[in-house]
Amino acid sequence: SMLPFESMGFIALRPKDLLGEKEGPNLLQSLGPAFAKWRRRLEEQAGFPIEEMDQLIVSLHPKGDEVPEAAYVITLAAEIERSELLSKMGDPEAQPTEGDSFYAGENIACYLPEGEMVKRFAIGSSERMKDVAELAGDPPPPRAGTEPVIRATDADRHLTILFVPYFVST
Repeated sequence: SMLPFESMGFIALRPKDLLGEKEGPNLLQSLGPAFAKWRRRLEEQAGFPIEEMDQLIVSLHPKGDEVPEAAYVITLAAEIERSELLSKMGDPEAQPTEGDSFYAGENIACYLPEGEMVKRFAIGSSERMKDVAELAGDPPPPRAGTEPVIRATDADRHLTILFVPYFVST
C-alpha cells in the first residue's frame, strides 16, 4: 500500500534489522559514496535515520532517459505523532485531492494515513504523492505478470528487488 501508479521497479529492505546484523554496516558502507549520498538525502527528507526504519520500500518510476524517479514507503520502528512528523519535514501544506489529502513542501511531499499517530507513511514528488492520496493509500493495480512474483516474495527478507522486465534495458 501507499505505492504510486506506474511503479516499474521495487526495492524493499529492512534497514533496522539489516544494520543489526554483524556485517550489516559493512554491507551498506561497501555500496560506496553514491549510496552514502542517497542515504543522507533520504534521511533528510524523511526526518529519520535509516536505523529507525523497520521497512523501506523504494518504487522507481520512468523519466525517459534520465535516472528513474524514486518514491518511498517508510515503516518506522516506533509510532510518532502526526504533528511531529510533519514538523520534521518542514511543516508542508495540506493539498486536497479527489481522495485523501497529501502534504507538499518545498523539496518533498508526503502522504500520511488518518490518525494522530503514524508508523507508516510515503514520501516523494507531489505528483507521486497525489497518486497515493487519490487511492487513499490503497495499492495501485499491479502490472500484468507481476502478481505471481509479488506473491512469492517474503516480507522477512532483508532485501528484495523486483523490476518489470522491460524497465531494465540498455
